Amino acid sequence: MSIIEFTADISSGLIAIPDEYKEIVDQRVKVILMPQQRGSEKSYLDELMEHPVHIKGFKPMTREEMYANCTQKICRMGLSSKKR
Repeated sequence: MSIIEFTADISSGLIAIPDEYKEIVDQRVKVILMPQQRGSEKSYLDELMEHPVHIKGFKPMTREEMYANCTQKICRMGLSSKKR
């Protein structure tokens, strides 16, 4: 079994097979659709930013809490560069 991948637009519910593949796929095929986002559509992260999930009792950590137990050199460097 060979696998062919290409990008296509759907028009009236039909997917056009590119000419270079028409001879190969002249019989029954298995189709897996993977819709692609268009530039104007919002991503999942955009939606979450606009409509955040609220969890009862959740309190985000402060910067100080995040770095309180940091002992690695890179963590200390990150903190000191923020204070400049």
